[in-house]
Amino acid sequence: MKRSLLFIVTTVTLLFSLPQVNFGQAPNLGTSADFALFTTVGAVTNAGTEYLTQVTGNVGSNSGPISGFGNVDGQLHPGDGQSALAAADLLLAYGELAAAIPLFFRHLCLATEPFSLRECMLLVSRQHLT
Repeated sequence: MKRSLLFIVTTVTLLFSLPQVNFGQAPNLGTSADFALFTTVGAVTNAGTEYLTQVTGNVGSNSGPISGFGNVDGQLHPGDGQSALAAADLLLAYGELAAAIPLFFRHLCLATEPFSLRECMLLVSRQHLT
C-alpha cells in the first residue's frame, strides 16, 4: 500500500513539475485567438435561426461577408485590419504546426509517400524479415 501510494505521488509530482516536456504545447495564435469563427478565404454565414445562435467571441472573415449572426458576444470583422492581422497570425501558426510534424516514422506505411494497402503489407513483411 505504501509503495503504490509513493509511486502515485512520485508520478503526479513528475508529471506536473515538467509540463513543458510531458505535454504538447499549442502554437501561438496571436490575434486569431480572439476569434470564435474566422476564415481567411470566403464568407462566414449562419444558416441556423438567427436569434437562437449564440457566439462568444469575435467573428471574422478576411475576404468575404458575414451574415446571419444575431447574438455575438464580440465584434464582427468583415475584411478589416483586425481580420487581416488575424489571417497573418493564423498563417504563422499554420507554418509552426507544419514544421513541427515529424517527417520520419518507424512504420513505413505512415511515411509521406502514398502507399496502397498491398504495398504497405509488402513493406511491413520485408521490415520484419530483416
